[in-house]
Amino acid sequence: MKKLLTISLALILLSFAACKKSNTDQPVPAIVIPKVKTVTISNGATILNTGAIEYDNAGRRTKVIYMDGSKVDFIFSGNTMTQEQFNSAGVSQNKYTYSLNAEGLTDSYFANATPTVITFETYNAAQKLLSDITKNNGATTYQKYYMYDNLGNLSADSTLTTNGITLRTYEYYTDKISTIENINSGVNYSGTGNKNCQKKVTAKSPSNVITTYDYSVPEIDAQGRVTKQSYTVGSTTTTNAFTYY
Repeated sequence: MKKLLTISLALILLSFAACKKSNTDQPVPAIVIPKVKTVTISNGATILNTGAIEYDNAGRRTKVIYMDGSKVDFIFSGNTMTQEQFNSAGVSQNKYTYSLNAEGLTDSYFANATPTVITFETYNAAQKLLSDITKNNGATTYQKYYMYDNLGNLSADSTLTTNGITLRTYEYYTDKISTIENINSGVNYSGTGNKNCQKKVTAKSPSNVITTYDYSVPEIDAQGRVTKQSYTVGSTTTTNAFTYY
């Protein structure tokens, strides 16, 4: 009887301890991914364009409305997504159809005007784009390949066309986290994007012409979100400003 009482007391204490632990455990906070609300492109004091982005409950981009009244609609249905652009009068300008894989990434896409020209895409395990290969009636007409550094930033890409090879290399502000990537603007179907903010892009054309894009140090708000960054090509500076939901 004494042994049975001891066992029962032990079970009660164990149950109490389990309940106590459950009451004091803290849930793991969900990771909040900033979502870009507007992008404004300026050249000096002149605003070139503004796009306002809308999303669905899954965080996917569903619409972009521009300051002139034109827009782009994104419609998801199963493993298919269509992207259609309309001018300010509501007339369709072009339409693309995307085939998505089980992870929501693009397997292939084509323009409805040229359904025989299909671009196929591949990704690595981190859901970063590895290749774009375009075929016209089965014949390869365009190839682009992507390489990444150990931080998850795009380090180089090469484009192969009938004109030759264009090579681009990329540098980053490794102390600045980027919040203006695909994942932040609802286009995850093209891969997640970079970890850090761009610092410099150097492009070499098939004829060996070198073009550099120098990026300013990004402006970042109190919540760690990029609000503005400029880039300069030659004597032209373009500024991109961002707001968030």
